[in-house]
Amino acid sequence: MSDILRRLEEQRAAARRGGGKRRIEAQHAKGKLTARERLEVLLDPGSFEEWDMFVEHRCADFGMADNKVPGDGVVTGYGMINGRLVFVFSQDFTVFGGALSEAHAEKICKVMDQAMKVGAPVIGLNDSGGARIQEGVASLGGYAEVFQRNVMASGVIPQISLIMGPCAGGADATRGAGYDGHFVLHFIHCVLIHCIFLFMMLLFQSIPELWGQYA
Repeated sequence: MSDILRRLEEQRAAARRGGGKRRIEAQHAKGKLTARERLEVLLDPGSFEEWDMFVEHRCADFGMADNKVPGDGVVTGYGMINGRLVFVFSQDFTVFGGALSEAHAEKICKVMDQAMKVGAPVIGLNDSGGARIQEGVASLGGYAEVFQRNVMASGVIPQISLIMGPCAGGADATRGAGYDGHFVLHFIHCVLIHCIFLFMMLLFQSIPELWGQYA
């Protein structure tokens, strides 16, 4: 039992470290807080309850199978602000630049679903480079699921978006969706950008093979 508890604490410590000491120091050097530090400032002291702390991505391409961090770049859960219930997600730029994976999106969708179920506000602290390009279409599918929740929650519960750092592509659309009237334009913009990135990635991957055939 003691060995199980020790491993559990090690996993918790790894999740709290995020991208590691060097990346946290780089974040602080820019005058920015980490994802967890932001939640500590936002929520009433001791009120935060985290969900899915040990979730990891499922991508096995481009060496990602050996590059996993518990929590997968987003801290999710619920807490209190002035004694009132809110659901929150805070993207961690120290982990893959806060880029959204399929598992990352599932964590966000889970808190949004619960917020709608109980009628509580949802607050997103966005600090992301957009879709995690290593996952390709799976990452874009994750954004589609988040956008669907934005639409479903619009007019039902308050949705509050805070821009805490870079918000490119899908992250920019997430910021706009549910908060203004330009959801469709944001969505199209996001999909086009990430399709171009995905095409370029696949093209550059295939160039050495093509060169070998015709050399």
